[in-house]
Amino acid sequence: MQELNNITVNSLPVKTWNFLRMNESKVEHIEVDKSAVVSMNREDFKGDIEFYSNVDNSKLADFSEVTTGIGNSLEDIDADNELIVIKDNIKADKPLIIKYKYNDNTKCANRLFFVSNQNSSLDVIVLFEAENSTAGVSVHEIKSIVKENANLNIYTANLLADGYVTLHNCGARCADNATFSLVQVITGSEKTYYGGYTKLEGKNSSFLSDIAYYANKEQILDMNYVAKHTGRKTNCDMSATGVLDDDAKKIFRGTIDFVKGCSGAKGNEREDVLLLSDNNVNQTIPLILCDEEDVEGNHGATIGKIDDEVIFYLGSRGISRKEAERMMAKARIKAVCDKFPSDEIRDQITTYMEGRI
Repeated sequence: MQELNNITVNSLPVKTWNFLRMNESKVEHIEVDKSAVVSMNREDFKGDIEFYSNVDNSKLADFSEVTTGIGNSLEDIDADNELIVIKDNIKADKPLIIKYKYNDNTKCANRLFFVSNQNSSLDVIVLFEAENSTAGVSVHEIKSIVKENANLNIYTANLLADGYVTLHNCGARCADNATFSLVQVITGSEKTYYGGYTKLEGKNSSFLSDIAYYANKEQILDMNYVAKHTGRKTNCDMSATGVLDDDAKKIFRGTIDFVKGCSGAKGNEREDVLLLSDNNVNQTIPLILCDEEDVEGNHGATIGKIDDEVIFYLGSRGISRKEAERMMAKARIKAVCDKFPSDEIRDQITTYMEGRI
């Protein structure tokens, strides 16, 4: 059994006023004792992708410079390491689907490492499931190196139960003309911590993120995403949309960091939050850091409830307020779910959300 106590997660790159309590978060205690059961459709990629299981840390030296959104507080946890290498010039026509299954009260940690070699392209779906499981711990990290002219698209969906504590962490480095995209559906879990950090080091490299989240009851959702521009003419587009209900609490940190030398870089960041309860606690901190003159950055957030005119219109057609709220909430999540490149996975997420909302 491994234990971590009072660890710091999701730190802002530059601190704001301490009294706002948004600079970072603390996880008081987590325990991990095994790895989740993992399955992949490896056989669909014979000759195109190399898979290495139980990889020793000494063979992952290239990933030491990959920063993550949650931070290095999880690096002391021993976990099963899966290294996945996409060969040069491979353009996969189907997604790699990776599923993690949790049994009741299991406390699991796993890691994925991706190398997307030159001119390669791959969609990856990572699914977290907890069939017949009501509580547990899920610690997971994904680190990626995206080389010249490569395209790596990662889609993750958290379908865990309400009693879980979840820490899911991502980091990526992008070379010239590389694109890394991260699409995430975040639901479930009593306490949820998500982080993503992408370094746009190569000229014309790009980072695209699209995040949908739903939290209700007394759930706590804590997120931190950073796009660091160091290469010239780099681009990022970070979008988040979410729904809070009941007594849920959420904090979203989104940072665009323009480092000196990244001339011609562009960054956009936005969040749209729908509040369904007067008891919600919502904190949003969009941040732009700039040490370069020739850049373009935009950020903003929209936070509010469903417009009364919309409620009145739907009510005139026999739709109750509660049902109208459910419709709006499901529509927001579905818009991101529809981007998953698998009918089977989309249906699975939709079925799960029908039970959640």
